[in-house]
This record gives sequence, C-alpha cells and structure tokens, in this order.
Amino acid sequence: MLDIKEILGLKKKKGKSKKTKVTKFHVLVAGALGLIVIFLFVQMVQFVEMRHELKFIDLLEANNAQVIQEMSQAKDFLTSFGGDLNQIREYLLLPTTDYDFGDLGEVDEEATEEDDLTTLVFTFIDRLGEYEEKKELYAANLAGITEFFADPAWGENFLFVEGFTVYDDQLEGMDVLDLALDLDGTFTVGVYTGEMEFVDDEDLEEVKLELQAFIDGIEEHRNLIRDVNENRTFISATALLDVDVQSLMVEKGMSVSDEQEDVDAYYYEFKNSDGTVVSEIRIYKNGTMTVDGIEALKEILGAVDARTALEKLVDENQAELQEVMLDEAFAAALEQAGFSVGEVIDTEERISYPILDGDGVVVRVLYLDKVSGEVRVEMPEDGSSETLSAAIEGLDISSSKKKLWICQTHCLSMVI
Repeated sequence: MLDIKEILGLKKKKGKSKKTKVTKFHVLVAGALGLIVIFLFVQMVQFVEMRHELKFIDLLEANNAQVIQEMSQAKDFLTSFGGDLNQIREYLLLPTTDYDFGDLGEVDEEATEEDDLTTLVFTFIDRLGEYEEKKELYAANLAGITEFFADPAWGENFLFVEGFTVYDDQLEGMDVLDLALDLDGTFTVGVYTGEMEFVDDEDLEEVKLELQAFIDGIEEHRNLIRDVNENRTFISATALLDVDVQSLMVEKGMSVSDEQEDVDAYYYEFKNSDGTVVSEIRIYKNGTMTVDGIEALKEILGAVDARTALEKLVDENQAELQEVMLDEAFAAALEQAGFSVGEVIDTEERISYPILDGDGVVVRVLYLDKVSGEVRVEMPEDGSSETLSAAIEGLDISSSKKKLWICQTHCLSMVI
C-alpha cells in the first residue's frame, strides 16, 4: 500500500507538469499570432505604397490630358489670331502670311521611342537567316541558268546569246529574249509579247522548261513578229500617208506622233492644235490592230472631236447664249425692263449682243470673248469691260453706295 503523502506528492508533481505544458502552448500561439500581425503589417505598407504610386500615375495622366487640351486651345487661339492679323495686313495693303500651327504640340514618336534590344537581336537573326538562304538560292540559280544558256541549242536555231540576252539572226539581230536574275534568286524573263509567267519564279527547273519551249517554238515566234512588222509598215507607209486621211487631219487641225511602243503594242497618237491626245491607233504585238484598213482609219478620224478646251468652251457658251436670246421668258424680261437686243455682230474676236433702251440707244454690250471663252459686258461710253458676274455685282445698288456730303446736315447717295 502507498503512503498518503506519497500519493499527495505524486498528485503535486502531476499538477506541476500540466501547468508547464499549458505555458508552452500559449507561447507558440502568441508567436504565430505575432507572425501573422507582422505579415499583415507588411502587406498593409505595400498596399499603401502601391496606392500612392497609382495616384501618382493618375495624376500624371490627368496632367497630360490637361496639357493636350491646353495645347489644342492654344493652337485654336493662334490660328484665329493669325487670321485677324492677316485682315489687318490686308487693310494696310501689306502681303499676308500663311500662319501654320498644325504641328504645334505634336511629338515625333519615332524619335522618342527606344529600340528594344531583344527585338533587334531576334530581327537580326531572322534577317541573317533569310539573307543566307537567298544567297545560296541566287548562287545555285546563277550556276544553273549560266549552264543552260551555254547549251548549243541556241546557236542551232540561229539564236546567239550575250550574257542573258538572246538575239535572232533570222530577224536581223533583233533581241527576242532577255533574262534577269535578282539577288533574291527570282527570275524575270521578257520576250516580244511581254513577260513570261511562272508558277514559282524561284524555280530553276520551271524557268528552264519555259526557255526550252521558247527555243522549240521559235519559228512561230518569228512569224508573229513578221506579221506585226507588216502591220506597222502598212500604218506608217500607207494608211497615214493616204490623201483622204491627210485631208481629214488638216480639216480637224490634228497632227500625228511618231510610232511609240509600250509593253504590248506599237501605237500612234493623234493630237489637236493644243497638243491634247484625241485619238490613237494601236498595233498589238499579238498580231491584231485597232484598225483593219484605210477606210476604218478614216471613219475613226472622222468621228474625232478635235476641238481644244477653249473651242469647246466658246461653242458651249455660244449655244447657251443663242438659246437664251430665243427664250420667250427672256424676251418678256427684256420688254418689262424696257430693253431689246440689237443686231448680233460676229467677228473673229467676239460675238456681240447689244442691249438697247427704248430709244434704241446702246446701254451695254453683252459679248462672248472668243479668245478667253468668257462672257463679258462692255460699257459703250469708253469701251471698258468686265465679266458678266462683275457687271451684275456692280449693278447692285444696295451694296454699291457711297455718301456724297453736300453740307453738314444733308448728304446725297452716289452709286459707284
């Protein structure tokens, strides 16, 4: 059996141990809570700093917007001020100045933008790879096409080669083919009828096949060129020298250009007296023409309106004036105003329509100036004239008054 004291002593030890365990737990909890508080404090500080930075950015944005608005207002003010200043200069009989404030406040973004080093390096590698690839393609295509042009098949068909240009002995040494190889490895081949078309202009084998087809079909090519040359000779030596064709050209005041050439045709231009092209005939390199004989050419030239721009303006104004003079409403207006139109006078310089009053006296002369195409009004007293619009403005009494002072208390309105 155990002694009661021992039992009590044991209980005392157990109670002391339990108290120690509780104290450590509290310390751990307190430490965790402290760490949490510190973490939250750090987050709070960072949040406050971030909020401050965001406010600063918003402030900068607002300031930029305000500056842009103020610059726009300044631009408007300066533009308006420049206009007012020009009015003052005009009043002082000084030359005006073009005040341009269009570039005010504009910023050159390219000048201020910094190059991104990473982007430049990537771009450099891409371009270098592309360059080397094209360089190899060019070298391979150059070697292959040089070998092809050394083929004896050219000479066997009376074609001789200089560089990449082919001449035809059967056509008096005419160049019938020209090949170009660009640095990127692409081919361009021009022949009489235009440029050859390729599915892939970098493909050496495709180009060689087309060139071989050209050699094989050279006789057909020669016959086409001979036919076109016959058409050219017919136009230049026969059709354009025909007596009726020449008479038509003189009648209409036309001249014809020398033969000209573009990619798909030879052509002649017909021009009126002021050098404006009014018609043309074309001899296409595919063997066709826009005219098939002298009669067709005469028909084309006969239908040409070879008038100059001035002649058209004079004719249009003359027709309109004649229509006005025959208009019943105009006749009624003349009668109501007490006027009539005298005998029309047509000279080389003008067509005149005298305006008569009730006594048959000429008060004005309305005339069409054949030199300028303008409709003008002449004063019979001194022969001075002005445009019809200016004459109408000058007859507007309400806007053409000046006051002639007779004495201190009376004045007389004088029309000028």
